[in-house]
Amino acid sequence: MLNALDVGKVVVRNIFITGANRGIGFHLLKKMVPDFNPQKIFATYREPSKSQEFLDFAAEHKDIVLPVQLDVRDLTIIQKLSSL
Repeated sequence: MLNALDVGKVVVRNIFITGANRGIGFHLLKKMVPDFNPQKIFATYREPSKSQEFLDFAAEHKDIVLPVQLDVRDLTIIQKLSSL
């Protein structure tokens, strides 16, 4: 896995992770918070009822992790995301 030193002069400011509430997305989120030290991680999830561990993690890292409820079938949510 790359860390902040491996990316050389590139400064990672913002990261966008889809499906961050479970599986690979959640593990990626937990790895990127300490290793990349980004300013903000936009982390998406679909169902709050299946996302408690993710939401707890996001609350613990509220200065970095911004949980975003996203259903790609809802165009209004996608339009709102584009304005972030």
